[in-house]
Amino acid sequence: MYLRISSKSNIMKGVLFLLFLFLGQSLYAQSECDTLKGVHSNYIYRKYSDEFHVYEENSKWDREDQRDFSMSPPYPTMYLKNMNILSRLMKENIKPYIKPEHIGFGNNFRFNLYFNEQGKILELYFAYRQDLIISVSAIENLDRGIKENCYIAISGPKNIFEGAAYHRYIFTYSLKDIFNENISEEDLKVRLWW
Repeated sequence: MYLRISSKSNIMKGVLFLLFLFLGQSLYAQSECDTLKGVHSNYIYRKYSDEFHVYEENSKWDREDQRDFSMSPPYPTMYLKNMNILSRLMKENIKPYIKPEHIGFGNNFRFNLYFNEQGKILELYFAYRQDLIISVSAIENLDRGIKENCYIAISGPKNIFEGAAYHRYIFTYSLKDIFNENISEEDLKVRLWW
């Protein structure tokens, strides 16, 4: 009888050890972070669950003075200008990394655009599935290309901008649409959300 208790106790200790080891690795994997050097900037690649979150190293995307658009209506009309350039940038920099197994429902390339009251894009934050391995040079080309060529067009009431120096706009690109190159400017206007 004593041997059985000892045996069960050892099994329980082993199970608990494995459980804590697994939980510890899961927590570590969720916050794992690398800094990769681009030509002009360094980029942080942070692993969260099953996604990479990527942003420029000196980015202040988590600033307290940013504002999401959760105020009461009326909202201004906003959309990203020069979508044809964005589509070209996605085709040149992201499409080469997409494989057929990446395509499926809910598999997106997500953008957080941080911009000022005039619509100038100041910072970007990208999120995409972890098994989609995209080079730092492709991310840097996309980041710089968007900042240099695209902006948020704003018309209508601007009361939602009061009190914040920084604003965030979020949209997604379906990996399937990037792969098949069937994104139109109208499609993307519909996908923009705050």
